[in-house]
Amino acid sequence: MRRYLATLMLLALSACANTAQRADGTTRFIVVRHAEKTDDGSRDPALNAKGQARAQALGETLAGEPLQAAYSTDFQRTRQTAQPAAQAHQIEVTTYDAKQPAAEFATQLRQRHAGGSVLVVGHSNTVPDIVAALCECKVPSLDETEYDRLSIVEIAAGKPPRLIQRRYGSSEREAVANADFEMGAGEQVSLGGLGMLRYEKLVGDSRCPPDVQCIWAGDAEVQFSWTPNAGEPESFSLHTGAEPRSRSLAGYVLELKSLGRGDGPRAALKLRPGNP
Repeated sequence: MRRYLATLMLLALSACANTAQRADGTTRFIVVRHAEKTDDGSRDPALNAKGQARAQALGETLAGEPLQAAYSTDFQRTRQTAQPAAQAHQIEVTTYDAKQPAAEFATQLRQRHAGGSVLVVGHSNTVPDIVAALCECKVPSLDETEYDRLSIVEIAAGKPPRLIQRRYGSSEREAVANADFEMGAGEQVSLGGLGMLRYEKLVGDSRCPPDVQCIWAGDAEVQFSWTPNAGEPESFSLHTGAEPRSRSLAGYVLELKSLGRGDGPRAALKLRPGNP
């Protein structure tokens, strides 16, 4: 009964949503996780200062979208993430049940909205399933430290859904071709404006200690993720003592030149045009 009443409320609220349309008739569902939250130990924390800045950045990112509706779960952190974008488009934030099955929620979204853009704000454990249900494709999980992934599912008549994943917010750096750069675990850079490279984690390190003589120098493996502006994200590893040590990405070659020591060691990388 509770879910039925919640569904009726959603239908009523969505009927009042902005009816802005896209010129090409394509529907875009823009799905994000809530921004950074206050670590106060409560079940319903608000956004912290960094999260508030990210919410404002989301509003600015969506300024040119014909936003019809904005959805969030019934928590401060999700409502506050959606609010700047909703306010800029003069629409209300509609609450949905965080425990509602993703496939059911995706079906409702598709039935209610056509020809415009819709913002959906969720959580690290719900956003991937919602995106996957909307695009009918595989979507990587969200790390607990990842707040900047923006997933766009485009649905056009007679065509399969299309997934575009990007990063948003003020922390973006850009790697320059033919130049060295460094990254630490959890950091990300833009590659030529074509997508985002993220240093995920150190997978394993069997390298010989610096002060010890070894017959074999050993190897360290670093996991990265690549999210192109258009296309599905992928993960890959680069090695210090084994192959592969480089990877072709969007017309560039990313090379792992060296790796520091310790937990989450900084990686020295180089980006150059061409194929490996």
